[in-house]
Amino acid sequence: MSCMDRTLRIWNNRPRLEIARLSHNSQVIGLAWLDGDAAVMTFCEDGVLGNWTRIGQQNQWQWGRVLSVDAEERAPGDDVCLTCARDRIAIAFPKTGVKVWMWSKGSWRAQRSITRTNVTALKFIDDGDALLGGTRDGVLWHCAVPNGTMKVYAFLKSITSIATNPPRMQALVTQANGLACLVKLGSQAERRVGQSFSEPDLRDGALGAVFAADGKTVVFGNVDDCLLVWDALKGAVLYGMEHPDGDMIQTVASCDGPDGGVVAGTQQGRLLWWPEPQPPVQSPSNSNSSRKRPKVK
Repeated sequence: MSCMDRTLRIWNNRPRLEIARLSHNSQVIGLAWLDGDAAVMTFCEDGVLGNWTRIGQQNQWQWGRVLSVDAEERAPGDDVCLTCARDRIAIAFPKTGVKVWMWSKGSWRAQRSITRTNVTALKFIDDGDALLGGTRDGVLWHCAVPNGTMKVYAFLKSITSIATNPPRMQALVTQANGLACLVKLGSQAERRVGQSFSEPDLRDGALGAVFAADGKTVVFGNVDDCLLVWDALKGAVLYGMEHPDGDMIQTVASCDGPDGGVVAGTQQGRLLWWPEPQPPVQSPSNSNSSRKRPKVK
């Protein structure tokens, strides 16, 4: 996770212990794990894209400069989106568009840029062969890499984040109006907007929704100091995971498997863990009622 003291902190999910605290010369504004857990890419406010690589099994990390981005690409205060897949890197700059690099002959080489501005969410899909992006004005688009044509998947409201579920060919798109929805990916005939996730009491709706339990549940939104878990198929709230009163959750991630679960970072600097959200067995008819929602601590 990226912290405001210009550090990248890495934690082990099993003992829930911090195993690395990596310092930078400027604030980290984008990060992405590479394949496995042996390296992580970071992009900083000074325009430097770097790569932290783990050396051996002793949790020692070595930094290397990957490339530097021209300061003119990014306007002051702009949020950027970084995504990586295999031998490919893409960074979306709201002012100028999406820059793409591919590893070739021992170096990172710039590819054709995607001239779509105001991109606020970006993910590689199709094993790195395409990019899925969302914009401030609500366009969900697809573009093959490196030389594809941009195609529109859906017209939504202002998009703030995208999560993907490759086995099910789904994207989970969060919008600034406190709504998240599933979008079916694939061919033109298969593309459609599916289940949505929203309720009247939802607060902090801009929090990015994530998949959990192998895509059977969705984690999204806060009500009554609870992080909500939804049935991905029916769009009904299953239960809420309690967090400290008044401490706003700023970011959420999930990991499937025996050591998996949900991790959230809060405004007051807390890191919270919950067990993996269980997939629904049978959603009760009143599961959309926040007053009757069971809570998990």
